[in-house]
Amino acid sequence: MVGVYRTPLIEIDTACVFTTTTPVGPYRGAGRPEGNYYIERLIETAAFEMGLDPLEVRRKNLIRPEDMPYAAPSGMTYDSGAFPAILEEALEHADWEGFPARAAASAARGLLRGRGIGHYLEVTAPPANEMGGIRFEEDGSVTIITGTLDYGQGHRTPFAQVSGKPARHPAHPHPPAAGR
Repeated sequence: MVGVYRTPLIEIDTACVFTTTTPVGPYRGAGRPEGNYYIERLIETAAFEMGLDPLEVRRKNLIRPEDMPYAAPSGMTYDSGAFPAILEEALEHADWEGFPARAAASAARGLLRGRGIGHYLEVTAPPANEMGGIRFEEDGSVTIITGTLDYGQGHRTPFAQVSGKPARHPAHPHPPAAGR
């Protein structure tokens, strides 16, 4: 849940409900989209309850470049980030100030128009555990080196196939027979 905002303390309490319906989600993830949603909704709710502009609440609470390195309550340390500048650039590209006119034009056609802000900051793996490289061999061949971690997307099979060698899974150490 910790992202681009100065968050001095965080506590998470989750309730989980199992149903017999098919699970639905925007994409595979480990709760990051949901955590991001909660933080952004928290800012919107806090701004509403305090009678403040949600954009100003965001600006006031963004981690600033002078805060770096920033020790997040999650245990992560951010080494860099220009989050206020990124927000301002996004607002400019989105023509944030022109929204009321676009909303009025939509309303005149019987349509609704909304807008929202969602900051997203993610590290995809622990630092220094992933790597990559390319090596040009004396015999003219090329060696591609990858050290990615498998997060459940099935890296083992495609990476083995890229190498030209059949994939071998620990549970199935022998390559499949031809035609299977």
